[in-house]
Amino acid sequence: MKGSKPIDILTNFRWADKYATFYKMMPGIEHIGDEHKEIISGILDQCCIQLLKAFENKQTVLKSELRNIITQHMNHIFLAPTTEENRDFGYELCWYLSDKIGLNFKQRSDSKAWGYWKVDAGSVKGISGIRQSRKFKK
Repeated sequence: MKGSKPIDILTNFRWADKYATFYKMMPGIEHIGDEHKEIISGILDQCCIQLLKAFENKQTVLKSELRNIITQHMNHIFLAPTTEENRDFGYELCWYLSDKIGLNFKQRSDSKAWGYWKVDAGSVKGISGIRQSRKFKK
């Protein structure tokens, strides 16, 4: 991740109209209401801001730090009061961002559960069961 390429990509993504720019990812997404578009766009903008802060003035950025930022925002998308189709669009854009900063998050998410969601056959599925906490012996 040398140079300012990730910073340029994140900056351009942050200021882009996500629905006008990426509507081809999910046909029909342009018909989502403005209120729902603002919810997902706001979460994605916050994700970009945090990713930019991670890259700011650092020689090396830990991939785990970047993964945590994207995971956190994918969880926000899952909990957002919006439609399932709009959530899926948000997940796709998070995966797009992860790919652009060198994480390939979608492929690495395939067999893992991330809080409230997991990837199954290339798409996000909600997890309905409750996770049990681990008990450690002293």
